[in-house]
Amino acid sequence: MRRARPRGPASPAPYFKHQVADLADLVQRIDLGLDLARREAGERIGPEASRRLDELATEVARLKQFTRTLSYLAAPPAPGKQRFDLAVMLEELCAARRAEAAAPRYLLRSSGPLEVRSDRTLLMQVLDALLFLAHHFAGEAGTVRVDGRLEPDPTGVADRVRVSIRFPAGDHPGLEPAQVLEPYGLRRLLPELGPNALAAAAGILRGQGGGLELCSEAGDGLEWVLRLPHAR
Repeated sequence: MRRARPRGPASPAPYFKHQVADLADLVQRIDLGLDLARREAGERIGPEASRRLDELATEVARLKQFTRTLSYLAAPPAPGKQRFDLAVMLEELCAARRAEAAAPRYLLRSSGPLEVRSDRTLLMQVLDALLFLAHHFAGEAGTVRVDGRLEPDPTGVADRVRVSIRFPAGDHPGLEPAQVLEPYGLRRLLPELGPNALAAAAGILRGQGGGLELCSEAGDGLEWVLRLPHAR
């Protein structure tokens, strides 16, 4: 079984964080300026100009998301303080995926409540990115198996919550885990997935005290393995 652990740049330039911060400030000013222009224009502009503003707003939203994922690569976000049951979140996300057209079969198992203390919104983004890949690789004929369980620490100091997401590689047999995890590694295969989304997911988990790895299995299968500290 081949494994790959997502990592950030080996030697990031010391000024990279500042560049990303400046970019985030610039994007925020553009977003605020666009919103102000729309409100000031009101109903004075015609339908064509309104349509163009809507298109511009969509592109700004994409730019905001791209900048956000870059920030997770530059510096993992600080640990969140929200306590919640990860098993419930998995149920909600799998239910939403099942409802999509041409969805694969989803099998979800849990050993019981999986309490974690983290940032709920960020963790939702992580799981959404991981399931997006599993969903599209598995396809309508495939099966995505999600398993959540408590992973006891033999020393009794720090138990972990472990989530496994297993899925077939579909039309991409032999795809190396390292390529999947590399920023821009899947841009041609899945252009809908942000080029930094999976690497950003790994950065988020590191910031929350956890980790992420991707394993290749016999029979051209893949498995995400996510771990987070268990909240007692």
